Amino acid sequence: MPINGQIVLNGDGFLETAWGQLSAEDVISFLDGILASPPVPDPYFVLLDYSKVKDITGSITEVRAVVQRSEQLKKQTKRRCVLAVIATKPVVYGLSRMWQVLAEFKTGWYINVFRDRDEALAWLQHEVQLRHQVTLPPPAEWLPPEAEQASPLP
Repeated sequence: MPINGQIVLNGDGFLETAWGQLSAEDVISFLDGILASPPVPDPYFVLLDYSKVKDITGSITEVRAVVQRSEQLKKQTKRRCVLAVIATKPVVYGLSRMWQVLAEFKTGWYINVFRDRDEALAWLQHEVQLRHQVTLPPPAEWLPPEAEQASPLP
């Protein structure tokens, strides 16, 4: 599956990375895996790095299924999470924005979609400080090197 996740900053953050050819079904399967293996992470923030995704397929029905999984995750957490999505390809950006609109309404999470990595990280740091009064260290201290972000966890 061209998607993985890892807890960062001792559970304060979660990094989800995807690459290559991705489908909404891949995202659904990934989220089902998180939901099936408690405890579900309860981070202040999530960075969804889809910058290495070449193409994504999905329908509005599948986007709604991803939103439904998002709702299930929210029910198992206490924090009102801040999520930044990096989506450089137009189709990935568009599907991410559809998910954003539906998921924000259903979960109360703070979500924004970006085409630029630096903008996403700056927004994420600002929003975590604003919403949770938590100052994140510089991204270089918690993000893995870019080469590692495009490969699955061992």
